[in-house]
Amino acid sequence: LNIAKDELSRTKQILSDQQKSLKLQNEETQKQIFENTFFQLVRLHVDILRSIDVNDVDGHHQGADAFRAFQNELPRIQRNLNNKRTMGSGEVGSKEIYLTLYNRAQNDLGHYFRSLYNILKFVDTSNVENKKLYTNIIRNILSNSELELLIYNGASRHGKKKMLPLLERYEFFDNLPLNSVAYKDVLTEYERRAFGQNEEILNHLITSP
Repeated sequence: LNIAKDELSRTKQILSDQQKSLKLQNEETQKQIFENTFFQLVRLHVDILRSIDVNDVDGHHQGADAFRAFQNELPRIQRNLNNKRTMGSGEVGSKEIYLTLYNRAQNDLGHYFRSLYNILKFVDTSNVENKKLYTNIIRNILSNSELELLIYNGASRHGKKKMLPLLERYEFFDNLPLNSVAYKDVLTEYERRAFGQNEEILNHLITSP
């Protein structure tokens, strides 16, 4: 009887170890599937960026350089909008400036930001641990020009409902330099957590009227 009890105990332990091993294998398999899909989406996004092609008064721009061209276009748009405003109506804000740019470059910007949103949503709705590790990977491949356009897009009607909450949740502007944001009124559209430990921007929000 004692031998049978010992054998039963060892059998239970073996089964328990097997279950733990299968669980670990399943978790590792799920992680591999997630990462394969994640990096495929990232590669697709990079391809979308490279395909963006812009011609303006400064010449021809492609890929990340196109976002610098978009960035340089914002002050021109601001001047044109201000010239059209009547006396006493105040300065034009970041939302109006960005939407004017977006309407001009809707095919490129719309495609780019939909791709970026789909990657963030994929990470957010997954069961993977440490989701911020993956959203940081996305953030780190973006130039400051892309981040500036992103902060305007998130606060616009095109991103406020779906994109903006994800940018806040994953502290997406933790490393965004304050001087990369030309129209700082956009900063107040976000909860403080969107800026993580970005003391430069957080201090600006505290000290600004």
